Amino acid sequence: MDEKNVKALKTILSGQELEKNVSVGYTGKKKEFGDDYEQKNGYKVKKTRFDDIRVPMFCPKCEKVMKARRDTDAFYSNGTCLNCMIDYHDELRKEGKLDQFMFKKRLLNAQSWLGEQKQQLNEFQNNYTGEQEYILSDGRIEKWKYDGTLSDEINSYKEYLEKFENQLNTSIQSYEEKYGKLTDE
Repeated sequence: MDEKNVKALKTILSGQELEKNVSVGYTGKKKEFGDDYEQKNGYKVKKTRFDDIRVPMFCPKCEKVMKARRDTDAFYSNGTCLNCMIDYHDELRKEGKLDQFMFKKRLLNAQSWLGEQKQQLNEFQNNYTGEQEYILSDGRIEKWKYDGTLSDEINSYKEYLEKFENQLNTSIQSYEEKYGKLTDE
């Protein structure tokens, strides 16, 4: 028994009144309705930090339920459900702008891919030390040493990325000759 409990027991046995202990603690900020929930179309929706990346239950354009996998894929590529995306493509086709839209989308995707590949290659070159350690399933540690052949692979990949970038630049030039500046909406 600790000292506090012994003192309390002696007080009770002597017939005296026991001191009341009051503990005070932090209960946190009291949450209001608007802190965690948001009112949408007559019902409340819990807000989370993943709201920007999560697929909504309803299409932002037509407000129909997006429950199918194809709606999810369409939302990630276009920001709407599949039916709205098809309607948008039909409008572009009627106006004769679908080829331009698809060409632009492919070019922007290729630019993004090229940037990511260059960044990953730079990170690999900066972080590669020449000796790598691998832990095997039985717990042993295996050390692999760099023998110098990797620099040839890195150089050939750099050449491939340069060729890809040159082809991409010629495609961008042909797009701009045909349709105007690439960044214009």
